[in-house]
Amino acid sequence: MFDVFQSMLKRIKLREDFSALKTVSAESRQTALVQTDLTRVSDLPPHIAVLKHAHEIIFESVISHVSGALQKDRRKTFVSIQHEVNNEVCVVKNEKAATILISTTLYGTPTGKAAISNIRDQLSPHPLTVNVAWCLPDLIREISHSSNLEKNKGDSNEVRKQYDTEPNRKAFAEILRAALKVGASDVHIELKEETGRVRFTIDTELWPWDNGRDGVINKSVAEALIGFSFYFSLDEGSNSNGSYSYSESMNWTITETNFDDYYSVKLRMQSNAKLPDQGPDLIYRMLPMGRSSKNLKLDEMGYAPDQLNEFYEALLTAGGLILIAGIPNSGKTTAINAAIHEVPDREHKKFVIAEDPAEYVLDFASHATIQAGINDVDREAKYAAMIAGWLRGNPHVFVTGEIRDSASGIASITATEVGCMTFATVHAASILGIFDRLTEKFIGLDLKSITAEGKIKLLAYQKLMPLLCTECRIPISKMDIETQNNMQAMAKRFGVDTGGVFYRQLGKSDCPRCQGRGVKGMTNVAEVYAPSALFLDHIRNDRLFEAREEWESLSDGRLDTPLMAGKRVLHHGFYKMLNGQLDPHAVRLLGRFDSLIQKSSESSRERLRKVGT
Repeated sequence: MFDVFQSMLKRIKLREDFSALKTVSAESRQTALVQTDLTRVSDLPPHIAVLKHAHEIIFESVISHVSGALQKDRRKTFVSIQHEVNNEVCVVKNEKAATILISTTLYGTPTGKAAISNIRDQLSPHPLTVNVAWCLPDLIREISHSSNLEKNKGDSNEVRKQYDTEPNRKAFAEILRAALKVGASDVHIELKEETGRVRFTIDTELWPWDNGRDGVINKSVAEALIGFSFYFSLDEGSNSNGSYSYSESMNWTITETNFDDYYSVKLRMQSNAKLPDQGPDLIYRMLPMGRSSKNLKLDEMGYAPDQLNEFYEALLTAGGLILIAGIPNSGKTTAINAAIHEVPDREHKKFVIAEDPAEYVLDFASHATIQAGINDVDREAKYAAMIAGWLRGNPHVFVTGEIRDSASGIASITATEVGCMTFATVHAASILGIFDRLTEKFIGLDLKSITAEGKIKLLAYQKLMPLLCTECRIPISKMDIETQNNMQAMAKRFGVDTGGVFYRQLGKSDCPRCQGRGVKGMTNVAEVYAPSALFLDHIRNDRLFEAREEWESLSDGRLDTPLMAGKRVLHHGFYKMLNGQLDPHAVRLLGRFDSLIQKSSESSRERLRKVGT
């Protein structure tokens, strides 16, 4: 009877737990998943020993390198580790034995089993006994990075000692934790003449780190953090330079995993050249990985319904280039990541992602890192060799990342020409501006080639905007009389209802949702267009005004409908303002409201022809 009673209590408790689980926020559920994944060590079978510290492993050398990475001494690193398990697998050698060090997060997974099998195959020609040891991810990274430093004999021992100190390690982790806590997308470590400063990009805006000093830190600490991030946290293969340089721009990646705070994140680092009296600046984008990441879907990014339909139609057809444009930090790569996750019949297609440096690592794709520095004279040759090699494998989908020079531009066009569905991004300020950008001197693509039939099947330009905080935003009815009168005049002029407009409230520090920033979250405003043959013909023959007319002819001519075909980002932003999502002052930055209803004229046609926009 007691057993029956206990069983009933357990069932009641389970129902209560499940009921509670359903009521928690999506963010809480995500945290729970992260904790479940990162505490897998306790779930391993009792006979599996987990190594946690470097002193538990005795070895002569690290004999593995990341696939495609440049190595100064290939004789010592003859085992290739695939990029998708970089920082999770490492191979060390001791006398006549080799040990595969593998992360506990891969235990029992197909990826882990495939990695072990692949390494065993590579080691089979060598007279070595092969063992497997399960380790915490941080330990594998520590061994890999310390080995990488040993290869860089040109690096000063004093410099390495300076940056390998506990205060630098703690300071870097402290800043990272603070950035993750407030939902920052980027961290800026800025060196001025006498001080350093740390600022976070939160919902598209820069805010100082809340360290009690408005983000100001000691200049020497800021300098040490930049060097530390390169010498002691650099992902192997993410930069072709052996040592850090203050005199040139550099980029690399870092992968950080913290079991105590339950996060795993890739940092895309960009260090800009030092000025005579200040700098360099270190800016890094934070890309959550594994269970701590959330792959946004296309319908979660803020596109209008008809814009989404254009994306879905483009994904249904094989071949063609899908090109997403925007200014820096406009969500271009996130949009591509969302789109390739929605390619139909994905499990039966070959995906290749070639980026410099790699951002997202996807289980269903093969990754090809070019690893060519900005000043690398062989960059174009490396891109050409990479493209030629991967195209022999008959991929269906090719992601070439950002088009920023002739090498990446040619790579994107080449992949498209052989029939791949190709995704790429480019920095441009509008759909029409894409063609000027692609044909300018630095990229130098041929206009007739890129506008040929079958090349470009979808163009998108987008900009990220901060969403008004729904807890503390101010309705138009609560604004001052002058603001209300101006909005009523706008409603009359444009023939729209402005009763649903809200304004941002800054400084309400007790707001539980935004902590006084007045905004929370981001949304896209976008232009999306599947270019017609006539539009491309106008572009090819330098008839820019006619090309714009062809695109804008799709518009329904209204400002209060969700249909965005043939409309600019200003129209999209204005519509979201009418619906209380965006602050009017933020939308005004997209352009003059009067231009929403301006009619084209012959004078504007001539002006467009002169300026080429």
